[in-house]
Amino acid sequence: MEIGRDVPGNLEYFIGTMDDLRIYERSLSAREINQLYQDDTDEKLPKPCNTPVTPNNPVSDAIDPTELPGQPQNPPANNQPPVVIPPTNTPAPQQASPPPPANQVPPATAANQAPPTNQAPPATAANQTPPATAAPLPPITAPTQAATTAAPVQPPIVTVLNPHGGQGEISVDQFTIHAQIDYVTKPEDVIFEINGQRTSSFAYDPTTRLFTAEVNLADGANIFSITGTNQHGRDNQGVMLVYRAPLAPPRVTIVSPVNNPAKVANEFQTIQARVENVQSKDDIEASLNGVPITNFTFDPNTGAVSIPVQLQADINTFRLVAATSGGRDAQTGYLQLELPAPIIAPMPPQPLPAFPVEVGQVTVEDSITLRDLAVRLEIYDHEKQDGDIVSV
Repeated sequence: MEIGRDVPGNLEYFIGTMDDLRIYERSLSAREINQLYQDDTDEKLPKPCNTPVTPNNPVSDAIDPTELPGQPQNPPANNQPPVVIPPTNTPAPQQASPPPPANQVPPATAANQAPPTNQAPPATAANQTPPATAAPLPPITAPTQAATTAAPVQPPIVTVLNPHGGQGEISVDQFTIHAQIDYVTKPEDVIFEINGQRTSSFAYDPTTRLFTAEVNLADGANIFSITGTNQHGRDNQGVMLVYRAPLAPPRVTIVSPVNNPAKVANEFQTIQARVENVQSKDDIEASLNGVPITNFTFDPNTGAVSIPVQLQADINTFRLVAATSGGRDAQTGYLQLELPAPIIAPMPPQPLPAFPVEVGQVTVEDSITLRDLAVRLEIYDHEKQDGDIVSV
């Protein structure tokens, strides 16, 4: 026989204190069980392992349904009268007197002796008081508040009911803590703390001994403490709840350039962006025309991202991606590089050097008129040398 352990388990043990533990050598009837429940004295209760079983005091192992509170009292079968257990103070029957001696006058009988004046007539079926029978049992009710909230007789006992084992990891930011506090008669004797801060945000019912607290959880570990006190001492139990808040998905916003696509005339540009809900540069990817860019900067406090790029002629595509366990976001932009047309500046005329010019003799044939004469003047940019001919 084992008491306080959940068979066949090996680790499930009763947590608490057992009061008034009794072992009987027989099964108690429903009436006796109810007497044990209603009465807190031992005067009228069955004695453990010491109650004799006699023919006049039969005991049945089965529970008689007619003895249960609230059940109809059906008459016994075959119209037999119910078995009445005689009270313990019923006097034992008197034994017959021995016969008188031979020389002794026979005792008076009803025929030759008058009854005394102060003696009651013998009991008959007409005037005899019927034997006392057991009164109907009151229904089983919960202990009254007065009995439950009586002065405690030992230090409090705090038992955490929810979460099981006093700790747990949950995925929601609200939780209801349940505990049972024994031997505490008023809520003022209960102390509840959240992460070391005392609070009155709880409920305690001394009648049911149930403690309840609705709590909001912060991301990470949350520590709670439940303490019960009375004049005999105190007891404390801790609760730890770990809450992992789901991460918000990243959010990417292109700050500069404002337009998309944007036309620029300089091949060196700096792209400005803002990335939210990201804590590390490792969660961000940048690229230009499909080529990854690693020399960008990221400020986790402000979420600012700065990406230097060198553009090619015509359209350039840049892309910014942020990804975490909470989600993923990406933005794509376009930069069009328009280089200006080349400018050819005219050169100012340069003055020719002053060289002497010699004009030779011109012979004009008589047959040629002056108006038919074409003159060609060749000017050289250097001093006349031998062999240079100026002809007209």
